[in-house]
Amino acid sequence: MTIDNTVNELLTGGSKAARFDNIGDVVEGQIISATTRQETDFATGEPLTFSDGQPRMQLVIELQTDSADGADDDGRRTVYCKWRTTQAIKNALREAGAKTLQEGATLKIKYVGDGEAKKGFAPPKEFKAKYEKPTAVVDIDLDDF
Repeated sequence: MTIDNTVNELLTGGSKAARFDNIGDVVEGQIISATTRQETDFATGEPLTFSDGQPRMQLVIELQTDSADGADDDGRRTVYCKWRTTQAIKNALREAGAKTLQEGATLKIKYVGDGEAKKGFAPPKEFKAKYEKPTAVVDIDLDDF
């Protein structure tokens, strides 16, 4: 019998969300997975759509970090990337000479400041990101020498 990883995610509650509460907050780790998911309303949990009915999608990246809050924390953090976070990651990929995210790569995201607030809304958070391609691992059998 094979147990799908999503079963274990459901049972364990998945990873903690990365938080960017204060300017200067950083999350850094190796990429475990990346996917897209429809955004949901924070208060109601309802899926969000644009005015034309198209779903509002977001990038969701799970990182293995060195952070741990207690004995039961495995250090995994999920980053829910809205538009500005996604743009920072795109810039980081370009600077690293990469076109796509890769499992095992290192991603660092930092909350660097606030943008200009629109009337009635909180100012948008601004981010910078750094991406390092995964290093190639070569298995060498020492018995061959």
